Amino acid sequence: MQINPDSIMDSKGADQPSEINAEAVTHADKTTMSEQSSSLFRPPSGNLCLELAHNLGQKLRYVGYRSKLYQLRLNGAYPRQLLASPDDPAPGNATLGSAILGGDMLYGPERLELDGAPWSALWHKSPSFFNHAHSFVWLRHLAQVSDQEAARNAAEELTKSWLERHASWDEAVWAPALIGSRLNNWIIHAPLMLSSNDMVYRSAVLNSIARQARHLSRTLTDAPFGINRVRASAGLLLAGLLLPGRDPWQARAAKALDKALAETVNPDGGPISRNPAHAVKILRLLVLVRAAYIEAGDEMPNSLLFAIDRLAPFVRAMRHSGGALVQFNGTIGEGGFGTDAILAASQAEGRAIINAATTGFQRLKHGNTLIVMDTGCPPNGERSAASHAGTLAFEMSAGRERLFVNVGPAMPVGRFDELARLSRTTAAHTTLVMGDTNSSRMLPNGLLGKGVEKVTVRRRSEAGGSWMEASHDGYESRYGFTHKRRILIDSSGFMVDGSDKLEPTGKRQRGVPAVLRFHLHPNVDAQLAGNDKQVKLILASGTQWHFSADRPIKVEESLYMVQPDQPCSAQQLVIEFEDVPSNGAEISWKVEHV
Repeated sequence: MQINPDSIMDSKGADQPSEINAEAVTHADKTTMSEQSSSLFRPPSGNLCLELAHNLGQKLRYVGYRSKLYQLRLNGAYPRQLLASPDDPAPGNATLGSAILGGDMLYGPERLELDGAPWSALWHKSPSFFNHAHSFVWLRHLAQVSDQEAARNAAEELTKSWLERHASWDEAVWAPALIGSRLNNWIIHAPLMLSSNDMVYRSAVLNSIARQARHLSRTLTDAPFGINRVRASAGLLLAGLLLPGRDPWQARAAKALDKALAETVNPDGGPISRNPAHAVKILRLLVLVRAAYIEAGDEMPNSLLFAIDRLAPFVRAMRHSGGALVQFNGTIGEGGFGTDAILAASQAEGRAIINAATTGFQRLKHGNTLIVMDTGCPPNGERSAASHAGTLAFEMSAGRERLFVNVGPAMPVGRFDELARLSRTTAAHTTLVMGDTNSSRMLPNGLLGKGVEKVTVRRRSEAGGSWMEASHDGYESRYGFTHKRRILIDSSGFMVDGSDKLEPTGKRQRGVPAVLRFHLHPNVDAQLAGNDKQVKLILASGTQWHFSADRPIKVEESLYMVQPDQPCSAQQLVIEFEDVPSNGAEISWKVEHV
């Protein structure tokens, strides 16, 4: 299929770089569902001087890591066995495992031939594929193939060749987060890797686990903040719990994991990245760590159990009724990351949170109708590298079928590189775009710059239904308007009433256009019904919904990312203002079950 990015968005208005200067302020009233709730969100601020000092110190340490003396310091007592191997709650893909048996490692649109010197060829692949291969996460795919003898042989051959090339420190391959992921996967898939009768090979694997863990114990703080620091800490903790006599690692890793979770997981259970998939991945790691504590017979910290109990309700909130995740900030909705199995393994019973006050998501549900809306500020600095400029975008589903979605992320490699940037723009989301620009500027280096710095939210549940109202200031400094969105679901779930308003504030520019977009799931067919202010939405099941607005509606082409390398055709509803009046503008719309 030929990709035409212009069919989903206008890439004009490439925003210019600008600096962020915002205080970290978060407020949320603690209320019940029947009460009114209001929140104010601002992006957290970073400390550039501390980051620069940390990076300089890291570079100096790298010089020492390359020395032969340091390699000798990584030696120690040879571990003879693992005490246990926890089960991975996230199942692999047997098709991808079979491809490995056939000589190919597949990752999105990329392919690595495993004959010859595969680890050398990885330097020519994308960073994502590089990390995928060196983390050994593909072991979960081999664990799913029916021919387990062939799977064990393939795992052994690939591990042997890795040990021959990467037994010593390497800046990229031995990065703390990558070591943490690799230790996790080697330990949980030890039955696949260590079933060989070759005692020399088995000893080499166990010794490599110990050497990598020794290095990781000294470099935990070099892992970037966020999910990568959780990965590094969890990997060392598994090694400390399941290798005999490694109590110092265990104590250091437990302390580091506790700190990483405090920095990474918000009080409402959402990740600081605001990527719902990260919450799923962190939850999986914590389930593994809890299992390792149980296997080792050690008492686990209460903070670990508390984090699991916070994460699970947030993950549930970020799912449609059919199991798909909402597509915000780099999350792909299809596939679900093994979420069902991970939630079941977590044993956390908390219901889906309706007001993720700190992370910035709101959830409304009545009957079979569900809406999740992004009501938070994008992260700033390095933490925004994968974030989307989709403030006030929402997704809507009816039962197991989705109606309104966001385009979703594309993989930033090859022919998808430009689409990866475009899919992060405001126009790729079900929200309003003003002046053909993003609500938060997208800088040339891929980070998000100035734009949305304040989001206000109000919500209320009543006998007749629930409503929420949110506004952001992303267009205030440029055009002199704030965007306010209001959505109401009636108690039956059969009617959704909404409005999008541009309210004037301060000095206003003239001649600024605005476009309101509603991206549809590929399984929804949109047909104009009678006049240009009404559209019939026909779902795959035959169920019909009626969309109407007080301004003309256009049905245009769009794209939907089934996977980051799999765009497919879809449709979008478009409502336009050629010139927003100086006193503001409002578009009222409604979706009703027929």
